[in-house]
Amino acid sequence: MNSLEIQYFLTIVKHGSFTEAAQVLSVSQPAISKQIQQLEEELGCSLFTRSGRTLSLTPAGQAYHDYFQQCRFQLDLLKNKLNAQKKDGISIIRIAYPDDVDPSHFRTRFLDAAASIFTPVHLEFTCYPESELPEILEQGRCDLILTAAPPVWSRFSDSGKLFTDENPLSIQPFAEISQVLLYAASCPESTDISCFQDSSFLLPEHDVSTWKIQNLYHFFNKLGFAPKIRSAANLSTILDLVAQNEGVYLTHAWCRACKSVDYQALPLPVSQIVYLGCHKTNRSSETSELFIQLAT
Repeated sequence: MNSLEIQYFLTIVKHGSFTEAAQVLSVSQPAISKQIQQLEEELGCSLFTRSGRTLSLTPAGQAYHDYFQQCRFQLDLLKNKLNAQKKDGISIIRIAYPDDVDPSHFRTRFLDAAASIFTPVHLEFTCYPESELPEILEQGRCDLILTAAPPVWSRFSDSGKLFTDENPLSIQPFAEISQVLLYAASCPESTDISCFQDSSFLLPEHDVSTWKIQNLYHFFNKLGFAPKIRSAANLSTILDLVAQNEGVYLTHAWCRACKSVDYQALPLPVSQIVYLGCHKTNRSSETSELFIQLAT
């Protein structure tokens, strides 16, 4: 079986005629008939049936047609993906990061690392909800991720090091950043988190049952009170609620809202690790080089 046979087969189905397909392909009808005969012999079944002048697919022919169409669709997707990763002949490395992060805190480090690798690359930065980052990486929609939520938290030691090879992603600590409590600018300035014992601590709905809430309770256990958890649809809703003094948000010093006049940020005596991740196998040599530069 070869691509020519498949092309002839799909063209015949599209135009409903050997004669029209031959004209479209600029080949003789005997030539196209020979290719289809060879394809049927290789597949061990008839692909077409005739009823008068009507040409129809057999059940097997329909199944192979659907399969070949899907293969061609996937091939086109792959070609487009590979072409999209080239810009003026230079590879593009796509970096995804959480949507609450101000990229000015890490962009320079990425640019410096990219400038130090052997192969010139372009960098593209895009933000997403943090919970989606591991899936985006595994699906090949980005090449590197920054995340404060390790994809498989149970596989990380207290020091932040990955201690198993089962994870399909390579994850390394990238930075350690201070945590802050974000609260409304209209509130009196606070110097102690205990002032917020009666406040609602806001979390995105997708985080309510994850490691974030576990770490939240662990953190507050040391302070002697349990936080009142309130879920919100997404980060934008959380920031709106905080600005309206309807809750507070435990976050980090890289949070983009820290620079807004709508909020105050209370520094906390704790920090969190931001991780750098890439796929172990589905990655380019340029991505590997950059990952090594950034992880060292």
